[in-house]
Amino acid sequence: MNNNQQRGSNINRNYNTDFYNKYILTNQGNKTDNFIQRHSSPASDVMVKNVLKDQFSLNYTDYEKLKLADQYNQLYVNSLTDTEKLNKTIEDKKFYNMSLKLLISNASNVYIQLINELSNYFTYNNEKSLNQIGYILTKGENLIYIGLLVVIIAFSMWLIDVTS
Repeated sequence: MNNNQQRGSNINRNYNTDFYNKYILTNQGNKTDNFIQRHSSPASDVMVKNVLKDQFSLNYTDYEKLKLADQYNQLYVNSLTDTEKLNKTIEDKKFYNMSLKLLISNASNVYIQLINELSNYFTYNNEKSLNQIGYILTKGENLIYIGLLVVIIAFSMWLIDVTS
């Protein structure tokens, strides 16, 4: 067996390699032989199967991928709606979005809590510092309601001054 016959038999035996596919595509000697060889190789069989495959048929891995994507989308939508609801409830609890009735109710609760904390501080605390009083006054929404109380007191004093 000479070198040319040995190379030809290797090409025919190794028809699954990329070299064989490149050899068939670049060999333009006889177009009918190339057409027959291209359509009879396993690589071309895969191409024909892919072309003939119904676009709506799914195998198991495609089905799993679609289900996983669907679950991801559902989780994403749920997280967006939950985040939106949480943001709405937080926004409704803001000082400037409250009704007058709710504002007065919250203010009374804050003032009672503030008086309790200040009375505990002055009666039971042996190590008094200005820093602790500042923390009690600015904790949570106390500062907003203290400011509201100061505005109400200032308005009432102005009203008394104007009417006298």
